[in-house]
Amino acid sequence: MGVCAAGMSVATSLIGCIPASNGGAAMLLGLKVAQGLFVSGEGPAAVVYAIERSHRATAGVTGTSLFVSAVYVGILLASVVTLMVASCISEAQYIAWGWRIPFLMAVPLGVLMYGLRNSLPETEVLSLS
Repeated sequence: MGVCAAGMSVATSLIGCIPASNGGAAMLLGLKVAQGLFVSGEGPAAVVYAIERSHRATAGVTGTSLFVSAVYVGILLASVVTLMVASCISEAQYIAWGWRIPFLMAVPLGVLMYGLRNSLPETEVLSLS
């Protein structure tokens, strides 16, 4: 449990470590593919977990609406953080190294997410099997 969550964080944080020299584009491509694969594993698992933990009458609505809402809130927060970083440093600094800051923030967020993901109790359906 939590492998996809950890993988998303590692891939995202490694994007912030890509060298500006030769090979950077290939590394970026590889990390974006890995990031997408981990997200495609974690997303459906989160929806299934939310549905299984929800009340039967609202399970479908709760599971899907929470997941979709979380995706858009995440996009909004990422945009706000990027805007804040860009507004606190000069354009030259942002181009040189500032763009890495939001990606490197995945390290502490990934540790938090991994801990939260592993502290969730198993669902009743999984416990019965």
